[in-house]
Amino acid sequence: MPYSVTIKGKFDAAHHLRNYPGKYANPHGHSFYVELEVSGDSLDDLGMLIDFNDLKEWLDNILDIFDHLDLNELPMFRTKNPTAENLARWIFNEIERRIPDQYKLHPVKVWEGPDSYASYWGEE
Repeated sequence: MPYSVTIKGKFDAAHHLRNYPGKYANPHGHSFYVELEVSGDSLDDLGMLIDFNDLKEWLDNILDIFDHLDLNELPMFRTKNPTAENLARWIFNEIERRIPDQYKLHPVKVWEGPDSYASYWGEE
């Protein structure tokens, strides 16, 4: 697949890590950044693989679920820790359900800060 498009999104949220042996067991917040890349084989009549705006809308609709909330209180994280890894998996699966078949979804990256991210790319 010779073409790819990447976008980034952002949300702010609080969380804590249950059973973590340190300060991250306490409630704290992050500005989370999410990187999303898709690839494909052909361009449309405008010369685009996919419109950045369409991809951004899909991602923003998902990230709005998390924005300015306590992630531990959301249904998908009531029993799982809302780690960057678990966020990446959940976001990947939600995007994969929405994306047309002609695109390949690459690993979703969730950044907790400028130097740390986790990624998820689906089940083998």
